[in-house]
Amino acid sequence: NQYLGDLHHGRWEILYNPVDCTQFTPRPHATVNANPVILMAGTDAVNHQREALAIMHYVQRERPTATLRLLSQYHHHDAPALFREADVFLHLKYWDPCPTVVLEALASGVPVVHNGTGGTAELVTGRSGIGVANYDTASAAILRILDEWPTYAEAARHASLRYNLTPWLQRHTEIFETVRAT
Repeated sequence: NQYLGDLHHGRWEILYNPVDCTQFTPRPHATVNANPVILMAGTDAVNHQREALAIMHYVQRERPTATLRLLSQYHHHDAPALFREADVFLHLKYWDPCPTVVLEALASGVPVVHNGTGGTAELVTGRSGIGVANYDTASAAILRILDEWPTYAEAARHASLRYNLTPWLQRHTEIFETVRAT
């Protein structure tokens, strides 16, 4: 209340980070790759390499041709193509408030396996991915998504549309015009 006022009686809303759904789009074929690609990107790819490798050890028992792609640094203009190559996005960062990288994966039609904490659990809804309680269950979640990939991929893309950049910009414009008018 000291900084934001009485939230129970005031007007407020949460505007999550946006994603450009015209730039991040699903790949043209709606099937899982013959050699599935599990992608980790950003700081998560550096900070959780060991866990990701352990998870992949179990995934490769069932899917020997599956590969893990760790991208700690990449140019943003390359990101749409990198995401379209992936079959599953693995996001293990704890309490990530609103990870744009997860939104980019969803917009690209890439289902997300995550640890079920922070804002990621709010972004990845329904069958757009699977939240896991621990790393031991992450491999089973990846395998499930690969087995049912078209359903999860379609749900991922659908979930991302809520965070599309155009309505986000429009809402910010409305808010700033209201503030300016008062």
